[in-house]
Amino acid sequence: MAPKTIKFSRKRKGKEPATSSYNAQRFRSKLHEKHFYENTYKKAVTPEVRFALQPDEYLEIQFQIQRRGWQFLCNPHTEVGQLMVQEFYGNIWVAYKDVDGINEKNYQSYVRGKVIDFSPRSIRQVLHLPPPDHISACYSERMHRNQQLEQVLEEICISGSQWRIGAEGKPNQLKSTDLLPIARGWLDFIRRSIMPTSNRSECTVDRAVMIHCIMKGEVVEVEDIIPEQIYNIASNPLKKTRLGFPHLIYRLCEAAKVKMDNDFHIPVERPITKKTMEHLREHHRVPREDQAEEEAQQDQPPLPQGHYFPPQEYWQQLISSIEQMRITQDSRWQQFNASMEQMRVTQDNRWEYLTSTLDQMRAVQDSQRQEIFQLRQDFGYLKGLYGPQLEERDPHHGD
Repeated sequence: MAPKTIKFSRKRKGKEPATSSYNAQRFRSKLHEKHFYENTYKKAVTPEVRFALQPDEYLEIQFQIQRRGWQFLCNPHTEVGQLMVQEFYGNIWVAYKDVDGINEKNYQSYVRGKVIDFSPRSIRQVLHLPPPDHISACYSERMHRNQQLEQVLEEICISGSQWRIGAEGKPNQLKSTDLLPIARGWLDFIRRSIMPTSNRSECTVDRAVMIHCIMKGEVVEVEDIIPEQIYNIASNPLKKTRLGFPHLIYRLCEAAKVKMDNDFHIPVERPITKKTMEHLREHHRVPREDQAEEEAQQDQPPLPQGHYFPPQEYWQQLISSIEQMRITQDSRWQQFNASMEQMRVTQDNRWEYLTSTLDQMRAVQDSQRQEIFQLRQDFGYLKGLYGPQLEERDPHHGD
């Protein structure tokens, strides 16, 4: 069946021009259709991410997921069509011109002839979130009243970390490599599933406060935060802006019974694991110069899980390990020096023995030469004394 086409019969100031037509099955207006092909259709989609932890890994994260009812939020659907997501955002875009009042924020979009409700109530339903808690401390209150940035820095970052100061002289972000492993895991989840961003190297104040709220068990109103994030993405004119929440959009369209044919799936994002949370990029690591430093790195006690900041026992154990390594290294050096000294003494003894043997051989050789010389002298003397007499007695002498 051919898509329905709507035509405007007359031109009004500030309204759509006359004779305009658009695909009414896919778009809310001609302006939305034009904006879709010029902007939204060219944008990539960033999918949500899930945690893939073993039962004994980072129990705090698994506890918070269960406690908050985030099972659906943390386990996104993997087969989501990209065109569905693009049409969803294309019809949210708020036009600069008034087109029959559709520039108002009514938490509705339009996909293949179906109205898609993404209000906080609808998001809570499709993600199976528990009813809102208006008694406990919450994220929005923290952001508007007391962000507690010093406490955030102390409890989600490694020792020695500092806030980066913005142009206004106020803290505005942290380095992601300064975060504790558990905080890095929550940052990866937040920047793709609650407050999307493609920036992996920094953690902004709003995301840092959200990490702190999650780790402390405070309320995070994801059903209120996500709709505003969707509007921010839809109204961003930059073409490099990525479209977020495809898993949520799929569930909203599924609830509205949207049918999409010939759509291609968005690539699945790698999950958050213990390895990715504890991994630092190569350019942030200190290069190891030799094998001794590598052994030192391996001998350090492992960072205990389940703490937002290492306890005092950890640092005591680390200092003890380093001192033991120093003592071991000194002992090895002393053994090496003793071995070298023993080798030198042995070599000197062998050289003295060889020299003594050579001297003895020379003395024996000189003694033998003297004896031979003496024998020759005695023989000459005897020959001169008894030689003539022997010649006279020889009967054959003179023949």
